[in-house]
Amino acid sequence: MAVDRELEASLLDALRYSSGDPNSDRAVRESIRGGIVGNDVDLIDIYEREVGPEQAEVDLHLVGPGVEDNATNARQFSLFVSGMSEAVKETAKARTGRDRYRDNLLIEGATPGSVRVVLRVATPRIAKGQTVDEETAASSVDSDALRTVASILVHASSSESDTPLAAEIAELPLKARTALKRVANASQHGGWGVRGSIRQRRVGAADLELTTDGALRLRLELEGAQEKRRRETRVGTIDGFRWSLGTLYFEPEGAARFTAGVMETRIAQAVTRLMNDPEQRVSAEFDVVESFLPGDQTRSRVSRVLTAIRPLGAQTSIPVGDIPKGKH
Repeated sequence: MAVDRELEASLLDALRYSSGDPNSDRAVRESIRGGIVGNDVDLIDIYEREVGPEQAEVDLHLVGPGVEDNATNARQFSLFVSGMSEAVKETAKARTGRDRYRDNLLIEGATPGSVRVVLRVATPRIAKGQTVDEETAASSVDSDALRTVASILVHASSSESDTPLAAEIAELPLKARTALKRVANASQHGGWGVRGSIRQRRVGAADLELTTDGALRLRLELEGAQEKRRRETRVGTIDGFRWSLGTLYFEPEGAARFTAGVMETRIAQAVTRLMNDPEQRVSAEFDVVESFLPGDQTRSRVSRVLTAIRPLGAQTSIPVGDIPKGKH
C-alpha cells in the first residue's frame, strides 16, 4: 500500500533533521525506526533510502529442516557464503573490465537465536583530494553487483512466470554463474532456504528470499540453454520500479505488461527520474533472452533486461553498452 504523502513528508523531515550531535541524531533515528516505521515495508523502504548504509547490505536467516537448534551443516553454510562472495566479486570485476579484482564483501558474525549471516560491501576508499559525485558514485560497483545477485535469488524464488531471471543470468560472467551454482547447491544439500532483506541508502530496502524450490530453479536456469538473444525497443509507460531488487514493471503500448531486470545504476536513476510523471511515454531498449530448461524443449521462455531508456521525443538515451561484460 502506498504511503500517504503527508506521512512520507513528515518522516523525511524527521530523518533529515540534525541537532549537530551525531549520537543524539542516531538515537532519534533508532526511535523513529522502532516506533513509527515498525514493520511497515513501505516505511522501511523510505527509512533505508534516507539513512540506510552507504553501501549495499544483505541480512539473511537460514530457514528449513536443515536448521536444527539454531545450527546447520558448517560445510554447506561456508559454500553458500563463499559462493555469494565469489558471484559478487566476479560480477563487479566484469563490469569494471579489470583482469584482477579484490573481494570487497564483508561478513558479520551471526547473532544468538538463529543461523544468520550479514553480508555487506566495504566502503570504497577515497583518495586524498578526490571528489565523488554523490548521486552517481555513492553506490560502488560492488554494491551494484550484490544487488544483482540478490535480485537473482528473489526472481528464482518468485511464483510469477514472468521474471527477468534468465536474462539476468545471461548478463553474468561465467565465473559468477559457477559461483551461483555453488550457492544453489549449498541450499539444496543443506536442506534450507534463506529469508531476509537487502538495504542501501538512496536505493531503499526490500525483502529477500531463496526458497528450496527457488534454489532448484536457479540451478536449472544456470544449466539451461539460452537459445536466442536479441535486442528490442518498446514504447510504453513505467508501471512500477523496485530499485533495491532491480525490477522494472513495463506497460508497452498494445501489449501485455512485463517485468524486466535493471542491473546498472545509471539506468536505475533514469527510471527513477522518469517515474515522477506516471503518464510519461518512454522508449525503452531491452536485451531479450529466449531460453529452455533442461529436458523441456517444447516451450521457450522470454526474459528481459533494460539497457536504455529515454522520454519519448528526447534525443539521447542512457545506454549500458560501454560496460564490459564477461564471456557467455
